[in-house]
Amino acid sequence: DLADVIHSAARLLAHQQRDRNVEFQIQTPSKALPPLSGDAGQLQQAIIALATNAVDAMPYGGTLTISARHEGSDVLVEVSDTGVGIAPENIAKIFEPFFTTKEVGRGTGLGLAVCYGILTEHGGSLDVQSTLGIGTTFTITLPAAKEIGDIELDEGGYTSFDEWLDENGLRMMQLAMKKFSKRIEELRKRKDSHGN
Repeated sequence: DLADVIHSAARLLAHQQRDRNVEFQIQTPSKALPPLSGDAGQLQQAIIALATNAVDAMPYGGTLTISARHEGSDVLVEVSDTGVGIAPENIAKIFEPFFTTKEVGRGTGLGLAVCYGILTEHGGSLDVQSTLGIGTTFTITLPAAKEIGDIELDEGGYTSFDEWLDENGLRMMQLAMKKFSKRIEELRKRKDSHGN
């Protein structure tokens, strides 16, 4: 159940970030979300990675919101922050491996590329909307399982993103590097069409 995955990710993150002045808001529908076909452990790590980035974007505190909803044949998860935002010139670069705006020693530039790899492997997508000084929202779109036979959930048993990355990072990076170029081109075309 995706709602359980989200709540579990939020509990883990809230414990890890308990010294930060960040309010966590979790919004899941009262009606059960459709089941997903995929690895629950990997999806949880993608959500944790996005949420960790969101917390890092709020150095003076703020609100982190993780919400989920059913829309058509898809399930959407939004990870939103009230942080510093992403500069427009960086939006097209954020899914590129090793790109980071964090201080030296604070970020590897792998988190979003790995997330993108996980989600595309699950038949989904990852989009971003950001306004400087207002905040950022990442939207995960995943296809709902068509039938119960599609569901192959594996909790993974990982206790941290670093543990997961040690075991799966190279495979996900290879997948991300193969697939991210198409997404970057889409973002660049979108930017050009808006006259930026």
